Amino acid sequence: MIQYLFFLLLWGVPSLQIWHSLENLDKDERVKVRREIKEPLFQFGILPMGIGLPIYLTGSVLGLDIPVVRHIGAGLIIFGWMVAGTAELTGSDRNVLKGIGMIAAGVLGTGAYLYFI
Repeated sequence: MIQYLFFLLLWGVPSLQIWHSLENLDKDERVKVRREIKEPLFQFGILPMGIGLPIYLTGSVLGLDIPVVRHIGAGLIIFGWMVAGTAELTGSDRNVLKGIGMIAAGVLGTGAYLYFI
């Protein structure tokens, strides 16, 4: 029972917070948010990381210990991290050292995840 409550909190609280935040925006801010959501960096970098963590935790939380769900969540997190690192290397606000650091941390994180599974 506690596992299902945690599952509802894991997905329900962030969903309600996002909905509440969007409801409190004025029309100009909503247009700006919609424009930012349509950008490739958000869709391929930030969104996979934001969805990957709850998916990873969902695979562990229900007591079923579903490895496929955990691997999908970890894959989304790693993919988003690598895209963000690549965007840091090639974007208009280039920071080569930070981009290389992010990609190196992603590779090390992937290695650690694969080692410990």
